[in-house]
Amino acid sequence: MRYGLIVATALLFVGAASADPIIFDNGVPTVYNGYSSQLDTAYPFNSQTADDFTLAAGQNVITDAHWWGIWWNPGPPGNATAFKIMIYADNGGMPTGGNPDPSATALKTWTIPVANVGETPYVPVPGTYEYNVDLSADPWTATPGVRYWIAFQSVNTYPPQWGWTNTGATSGTAQQGFPLVGVNYWTPLNTEMAFNLTGVPEPASLLLLGLGALVLRRR
Repeated sequence: MRYGLIVATALLFVGAASADPIIFDNGVPTVYNGYSSQLDTAYPFNSQTADDFTLAAGQNVITDAHWWGIWWNPGPPGNATAFKIMIYADNGGMPTGGNPDPSATALKTWTIPVANVGETPYVPVPGTYEYNVDLSADPWTATPGVRYWIAFQSVNTYPPQWGWTNTGATSGTAQQGFPLVGVNYWTPLNTEMAFNLTGVPEPASLLLLGLGALVLRRR
């Protein structure tokens, strides 16, 4: 049985993704590999994996999230009741918060019933699952050019375990915490996690675009 800095190797929300464009792309999985990111109130334990992102002006309202994960110990299918998505501010090159649980410091938290998360097998990497959730009913607006951190966490009882899949990169900014096995929040993983975000311009930008179109029509 392996827990920790795992590496398991071997909405109001709607599951379907919207047609909004990708505003941040951190890559897709290339190998079967994941890091524990699970809230388990029965065992109990709390682990999280996070990675950073920065959005550009005019592409800074998150309306959808897409990520990949794996189940192990013993493996799929899992028994998740929900998934949590948490956005943290940057604290000197890592997310805010610390042991035993940084969740209270999150800038934004979505808790999404599992029925509203699109969990489907990711064919290019057997054993890996793809997740999609439409957040357009409760979007979140980032400040352009500011570094943030995002964590995807399964809410389920052990067994099994769930982990967020990385891209296969051998260096990167991802961080993990798993106090049960002595991994403090936050510990560098030196890899990149697999996710992308889609979205739209912030409301003020949309208004300016609308005014611009009105000017053009008048001309």
